Amino acid sequence: MLKYIRTTRSSTGFRCLALLDLRYYPTKAKVSDEAKSSVRLSRHTVLPAWNYTIGPRNTNR
Repeated sequence: MLKYIRTTRSSTGFRCLALLDLRYYPTKAKVSDEAKSSVRLSRHTVLPAWNYTIGPRNTNR
């Protein structure tokens, strides 16, 4: 898969960079309701469950 991403080119000269991340990421981490509510999600109109923008936290509390 990395080969296909790395060899991608556009007509304007854009080239993709892809790296394999072998670090360990824990699964099933518990996130508090407070932490969830502090994340600013802006859902897109097309497939909002998959397409969203994450904004910075509001620090003016």
